[in-house]
Amino acid sequence: MVEKKLSKKEQKAQAFRKKGKKNEAPEPEAFPESDLIDEDADSKATTSTGKRSREDGESGKLDNETGEPRKKKNRRPKKKNQNHTGYILFVGNLPFDTTKADLEKHFESAEGLVSTRLMTDKDTKKQKGFAFLEFKDSECLQSALKFHHTLFKRRQINVELTAGGGGKSEARQEKLQVKREKLRTERVSGLCR
Repeated sequence: MVEKKLSKKEQKAQAFRKKGKKNEAPEPEAFPESDLIDEDADSKATTSTGKRSREDGESGKLDNETGEPRKKKNRRPKKKNQNHTGYILFVGNLPFDTTKADLEKHFESAEGLVSTRLMTDKDTKKQKGFAFLEFKDSECLQSALKFHHTLFKRRQINVELTAGGGGKSEARQEKLQVKREKLRTERVSGLCR
């Protein structure tokens, strides 16, 4: 019987299979010398081709140092605020010189204010004239809604419910319209004031 001469790929695959079975390092003669690459050449190859190369020659599922399975890296980090309450109000028609401290002072009788976000233009860093206030519970939110059409720095501000997120989709617009209509009827009937 004539033995078939293995190609370089087949030799590497055979060495890998042996390494997996024995859980030992393969013999040096398992790899042809022409296939051995030093670390400097390997790093140059990865930068020039833009592709990652395996440092250990394995499938990449094991960590080099500990031998434990690698964890997949998420593309997006998890959001820090996992316990998002959702009790957010929109405050509009604000003067452009409004500060967070001024706005928080105006809403201090509502209590339960968790965060204040004054919206600014990304390029000019100037304020846009509106903000979002987040409250700890619905009771605080209801008391803050009473500030609708109050004077703040000689301007009549709008305090309204939000639907969260952003955009101008029809579904979001309908959701906002329903919330605003419900709030308007409560204001007319005197429940909210």
